[in-house]
Order: sequence, then structure tokens, then C-alpha cells
Amino acid sequence: MKQLISYCCALYVLAIAGCKADLDQAPQDAIIKLEITSDTANMKADGLTLIKLKATIPADAIEDYRNITFQATPNAGVFQGSATGNTNVVKADNQGVATATFKVGTTPGTYYLAAQTGTGSKLYKTPDIPLVLRTLTFADKLTLTVDNLQPVADNQSLVTLRITSDFVTEKTIKLTTNLGSFISSSTPTQYVLPLDDNGNATTQLQVTNQVLPHIINAVFATDGASASVTLNPQASKPDTLVAEPSSIKVDTTGPAINFKVYLQKFNANARVSANTQVKFEAYQFIGVNRKTVGRFTGLQTAFSDANGMVQGVSFFADTKDIDPSQPVLMDITSTKTITLKFLLK
Repeated sequence: MKQLISYCCALYVLAIAGCKADLDQAPQDAIIKLEITSDTANMKADGLTLIKLKATIPADAIEDYRNITFQATPNAGVFQGSATGNTNVVKADNQGVATATFKVGTTPGTYYLAAQTGTGSKLYKTPDIPLVLRTLTFADKLTLTVDNLQPVADNQSLVTLRITSDFVTEKTIKLTTNLGSFISSSTPTQYVLPLDDNGNATTQLQVTNQVLPHIINAVFATDGASASVTLNPQASKPDTLVAEPSSIKVDTTGPAINFKVYLQKFNANARVSANTQVKFEAYQFIGVNRKTVGRFTGLQTAFSDANGMVQGVSFFADTKDIDPSQPVLMDITSTKTITLKFLLK
């Protein structure tokens, strides 16, 4: 019976008067254990994340062993409520449990956490537990999203941009774009956007009428964290075409007919996308048969400008394939088709 009591004293440091335990004979993990009760996988050095630690000693340990000192290597972070930062002394409760809260630091690296108990020559320390703090990426700090990645390239569509930031103390963020205009900025392609107290903001970009990538960048001036998003606008197609020929008669021996074509939207404020192709075809009906006649020049460059105008196309009737007794019809097509009728001189 005396041997059993002696073993229990050594193993659990019992607070029994007259019991003198030799703790050196007890297994280390029977004296003090440490565990991290928070998930530390892929933890970032964000200076904000809190980790919960739990140290356990025998519930009936004597008073000399009830103060638990939690420890962290320098620069790992700080213990909440600690005057020294990287250590914290907590008294174990009646169940032999002591807990501490640790806030990670801002320097990436591998650090170690431990706990110890005892005094003088009777100090017992847990094995070090590694804590890996990874570098915060730009994606951790900044997100740039839009409500429409494929707006219509009509020089009118608006895209709403949303900035969400974290771990950054700056109050503004700079936006730039290669195409389009920030509607709240006096400089259309640049905007210093104020952030709210949560590091968030919204603004709008008006797209051009160019069917080209609109690349929007956001960057913090001091921190350097950046994000970007690319809009791929869809073509704004014409609702109607208006053609202005230089003549309404075909002359087989005279000058060419020159064309100006206007691609238009029903909405007066919208535009047809620049570089919209226009096709031309001239033909006659010989009986019930349709026959292509004449020749065009400038078809390779028959694309609209920023204002929806196409010019530089000419029709020549010098190909000797035109029946002078029949009118020449011309189809002008770009999504919509209009047909013009020309008489011969």
C-alpha cells in the first residue's frame, strides 16, 4: 500500500501532507501537457488571428505546480493580457487546466510554443510545438470584383466594381484602367477611391465602345498589395443603318459611287461598337436569277469608327457585266441589312 501511494505521489504531485514525490521519476507528459485547440493549418502572419492554448497538470497537484507559464519564441506574437508579450502565467483551475490566448505576429516564419510548471530545480516543460506563420498574399489583403465581366461595348454600359480589403490600414486605394472611365473621377482612367472603416468601397466604370479587354487594376500605395480584373465586352450591334451614296445612278463609263454608312442605336446615348464590319454586295435580277455585278473597293477596311461611321467604300460599274435595262440593287449589311436601288444612266 505504501508503494502504491509513493507512485501516485510521483506521478500526480498529490497535495497530501507528508507525501514527498520524486517528480524526476514521473513521465514528462504525466506532469504537464500542452495542446493548441485552434486550427493552425495554413495560418498567416496577419497580426490578428487568435490561437487558443490549453495546458493540463494533475488536478490535485500541489500549489508549487499550479502556476503555468506559457511561452512563445520572439516575434511569434503576443499573449493576450500579458505584460511581457511572449510569456504568460496562468493559474490552473480545480481540474488542473490553464488556458491562454495568443495573437500571432506579422512576421512570417516558424516559431515554437511551450508551457512549463514548477519552481527552482523542479521545472517541467512541455516539448515545443511548432507554429508556422505564412506570408500574407495580395489575395489575402485585397479583392477586386465586378458585377459584369461581359458588358456591352456601347460607350454607355456601367460596371460596378467592389473593393474588399483586410489586414491593410490604408484608407484609400488607387484604381487605373486601360479603357473606360471611372464615373466619379475627374481623371477618367485613374481614381483614388476612399475606403470605409471596414476597408471596403464600390465605384463604377463606364465601358467604351471598343470590343477590347478593359483591364482594371487596384493597388495600395504603401502596402503594395494589388488586384486586377479584366472585362471582355460584347459587341454593341447596330439597330439600324443609314447609307449616303454619292449618286443614285450607276454610270458604266463614269465615276464610282462612294459610300458613307452610319451604324446607329435606337438609344441616342449608346454607340455601336467600333470596328464593326459592314458588307456590301451589288446584283441584278435577270429574270428570276440573281447575278452579282460590278466591283467594290475598300471592303477590307469597311469597319466602323468610334462614331459608328464607315467610309472609303466605292462601287465601280466598269466590269461590263451590268444589264443596262435592269436596276442595280445593293445590299449593305451589318447585323441589319438595307437594300438600295440604283438606276443606270
